[in-house]
Amino acid sequence: MNAPLSSLASRAARAFSLIEVLIAVLVLSLGLLGLAAVFPVVIAQQRDAVDRTRGAVVAETVQKLLESSENLVSFRGLRRDFWFSAADELEEGSGYDLDAENMSFLWEPTWMWGPPSHWAADPLSAYLDVGSILVGFGKTLNLNGGSEDPDPELQYELPVTARLFPQPYTGEQPQYVWDIVPRRVRIGSDTTGLELAVFIRRIDPGIRVPRGNTLSDVLTGHRVAASEVRLPVGMDPLTQLPTGNGADIVPGGTAYSVPLTLPVVVRSGALNIIELDSSNQTERDVWSRSVAAPGQILVDNLGHVLNVVRVPESDDGVFRLEVDHTYARSEADYTPGVDPRGVKVEQILFTLQKPVRVFTYRADW
Repeated sequence: MNAPLSSLASRAARAFSLIEVLIAVLVLSLGLLGLAAVFPVVIAQQRDAVDRTRGAVVAETVQKLLESSENLVSFRGLRRDFWFSAADELEEGSGYDLDAENMSFLWEPTWMWGPPSHWAADPLSAYLDVGSILVGFGKTLNLNGGSEDPDPELQYELPVTARLFPQPYTGEQPQYVWDIVPRRVRIGSDTTGLELAVFIRRIDPGIRVPRGNTLSDVLTGHRVAASEVRLPVGMDPLTQLPTGNGADIVPGGTAYSVPLTLPVVVRSGALNIIELDSSNQTERDVWSRSVAAPGQILVDNLGHVLNVVRVPESDDGVFRLEVDHTYARSEADYTPGVDPRGVKVEQILFTLQKPVRVFTYRADW
């Protein structure tokens, strides 16, 4: 029996045309694409929130270690290092002019002062090759004007494995690594002390972990071949680009991503703008790739922790950054020979990988 024509017409009216289906698919696809674009943003925000929380925990842990020389390092080795300390008692009868006016008050990421002959070991190679910080390896000055080898009891090696957080094999895999960088600070008019800048970074996410091993194994060298060992944050020593997958320990290969410095200046009329004071192309490249990024954290040579707020456009070839600190004086306000050394902005300290936390600490001798 044939269906009534009215029933067939009703069914036809309820059907979708091909064009309607295609439009619906297009709208759905656009919605899914928009949703997919949101996911990375949400994940990044969640990661930043975790980093802020965990970074505060790491900072508290590191500060407690710095406050206890028994648990970390005795800085007495630096106190006796005559290229670091401008103490009057070392100057007497020595023939060396150790007045504070002749000292540098800049950050020294390699922990090295003075000429190569001053060192009983090579702190720079140790830092780049295996991530170890060597403290107290500079010679000491005797009152007869000669130098003496450093006291082994005051020497200290701070290996990169001791700077991982959480510590390997403690129930949770390491996620962060921290570094400390020293500089002289004035204590009174004639003597100097020590300030440390602490950078806390997330471990490179691209580190390969062999099947059957853990990240702790790869970072400590336990239960893995030497070719599988990785340092937690890596860089190419020639281009100073971060690797993203750590660094190997093969001589001549990639290197541990040590903190770096660049020369800067503050000009009149723009006291919240720091300007790169260099025409060196490598330094300009590093500035463009790693420093000039909103959210990057820097430390100047006066001990201010700076957050990059904005990267102003430049039509004169000069690289500038707006930071969240306004200086009281510009370069033009200082007079060489009148103002003491170490009181004007000359340098920034930073890491290639954006840190999750940065703070400074005045060490107690």
